[in-house]
Amino acid sequence: MNYKKVHTFVLSVCLAIAVAGCSLNEALPPETDSPAIEPAEEVDSEIPPVETDTPDEYTNPKEFAGLSEDYLYKKYESFAEAYLDILEGNCQALTDGQISDFQKRSGLYVGEGKIAIIDIFGDETPELLCLYYKYTDTDSSLYLKIYAYSETKGTESVFDDVIYPVAGGEHNYCVYVTRDGEPMAFLWSGGAVAFGGFWPIIPNQDIRDEKSGFYYNRDLAKLWYIAGVEIEACAQNGEEITKDQFDKASMEIMGNIERVLFQGAVLGELGPEPRLYKDVELWRDITPFEEDNMTYAEAVSWLEGFK
Repeated sequence: MNYKKVHTFVLSVCLAIAVAGCSLNEALPPETDSPAIEPAEEVDSEIPPVETDTPDEYTNPKEFAGLSEDYLYKKYESFAEAYLDILEGNCQALTDGQISDFQKRSGLYVGEGKIAIIDIFGDETPELLCLYYKYTDTDSSLYLKIYAYSETKGTESVFDDVIYPVAGGEHNYCVYVTRDGEPMAFLWSGGAVAFGGFWPIIPNQDIRDEKSGFYYNRDLAKLWYIAGVEIEACAQNGEEITKDQFDKASMEIMGNIERVLFQGAVLGELGPEPRLYKDVELWRDITPFEEDNMTYAEAVSWLEGFK
């Protein structure tokens, strides 16, 4: 081993370290009392969310808040032209194209669209009925929207109310037309206290009753019931009736169903069948109806045939 070379290498390394140390010391200023550092002014560093076409499970994009009302500012030559414009302007809210799996599992599920175009008010002009969802910070619900058209009044939104609230327990709905041509809705909320009944669908009348503590206004119901551990009550057209009278009246009402337009909800992994026939005692012995409505694409194609 060449000890002379090793000794020279060690001396070179030590010398380099000493020189570096001196240079560092010379670069440092003499010790002084440092002034107090003022805290920097707080700046809002929150980065605004980036809007995407496919939101994740916890995103509440503004598009979920409702339907466009551009139709109010346009004149249409026919109901077909008006309804087609409404559908094409609201494709995302009328289908599951932008809804996440989490929201589907919550009951906000309309598949490829749930749309009906029929005359339910007897004016010889069909109305446009559709389900759409809201998903905002204050509302997570499935809504029923009804549009009407006339040459004198143009296009109007004559009904817009929740039929399936996500929060507050289990819920179910069925929107149908009676043999007499009357539009009706069966609405049900479950949990510790079950509350439900049959409501007529009347233009420009809200079904929901936020003041009473229930989702739906029982004063407007044709028939309703409430049942819990310590309470049970039934009423028909605002007058209290017995449970036997309720059972008889409910069978008469359900026997008068001609055409079911919408029924649900379908809850993802629980299967494709509407939960209505499993969750609600009144409906368990009823042969399930087939929904009589159109998908978004079918409705657009049907309306284009009138142009």
